[in-house]
Amino acid sequence: MNDMDHNRNWLIGAGVVSVLMLLIFMAVEASAEGAIATDLEARWLAFAALPVLVALIAGRYIQSFSGFGLTIEGAMQEPAQPAQFDDPATFDAGVDSEKASLNALDEMSDVQLQSKRQLKMRVQPDGHYSQDTLKAYLKKLAGLEAILILRPDDTFIGTLPITALQDDAGNWHSERLDSLVRGMSGRDVAGQFAGALSTESLALGTSVADAYRRCVDLGVAAVPAVDRKGRYKGLFMKESLASTIADRTLAALRPRSTPS
Repeated sequence: MNDMDHNRNWLIGAGVVSVLMLLIFMAVEASAEGAIATDLEARWLAFAALPVLVALIAGRYIQSFSGFGLTIEGAMQEPAQPAQFDDPATFDAGVDSEKASLNALDEMSDVQLQSKRQLKMRVQPDGHYSQDTLKAYLKKLAGLEAILILRPDDTFIGTLPITALQDDAGNWHSERLDSLVRGMSGRDVAGQFAGALSTESLALGTSVADAYRRCVDLGVAAVPAVDRKGRYKGLFMKESLASTIADRTLAALRPRSTPS
């Protein structure tokens, strides 16, 4: 079973368990009180089924849903909003000197440093990056998951997982760090990490459902967003996309006022 099937089955399983637990709870309440508020129980059933709905949308089993007094259709095809350049989970190494970017790290709190998940770096002339600087980034940003590699004009090149720089024991691999330094100096970074560097991206305007499905298909937490010229514009975050699907489902659950 691949990661996509595992994630989907986990979501469906969680939803089924939630629905069953809610049904048992309502049955107990009904025995005690003799009645169940029909409208309320339907809406709580829909709430419990949220993981199932997310999994079905991700698996392309459904494009729309109607039931429990709610409808989810066009909202899932609305454009997803990527995290912007000021995304707090991304640290931008910038185009200034190494000292400037390291100073910026020194000014951050431990909580801020730990929250960084992506390091954004741009290909620069020889000598801009060194292995010592790279190690300093990796040491300070202990929670990093990936490096976003861009050209000087922000054209997206690829995403390099942090694990590509580590050995089997999880230690930093000196030769791989050297390869990244060479690649970031304009010496074919894609060639330095063939097979490890992901060039996957999604165009701005991609729908919520399609962006979420792509994250699931790839088994990743985020996919870069690019404009028509291939310039990096942010990240489509899987967690945020799933939250959007849930929020729009919950919005549909709100009672609608009826004309008097």
